[in-house]
Amino acid sequence: MKSRRTLNVINLLTPEEIKMTNKLTRNQVYARLDSEREYQNVRWVGPDGPHVHTPTEWLVYIQDYLTEAIRFSSREDAITADVKVMDSLRKIAGMCVAAAEQNGMNFRNELS
Repeated sequence: MKSRRTLNVINLLTPEEIKMTNKLTRNQVYARLDSEREYQNVRWVGPDGPHVHTPTEWLVYIQDYLTEAIRFSSREDAITADVKVMDSLRKIAGMCVAAAEQNGMNFRNELS
């Protein structure tokens, strides 16, 4: 595994500098999640319509993608891992949105 100080040869930025340049606004994040959900809706539709899952089934899928993201972190160099992990987190966030769309979700209250 390469050091976290490995330089990105293309633009000569350290991973820390790359992270600083990749910050997004909340609206930019939501735009990316919307694009992920659009992809998921097209990708995961069967002959009977969209695949519908229980909250527990969604947790199993999310755990699988989370495990994959953790594996990227332990088996890839820092720059490659960060890109793959963020792609996985986009997919996971999309699954969380899909789970709420299919099963409902309460608003946060001050006690929870």
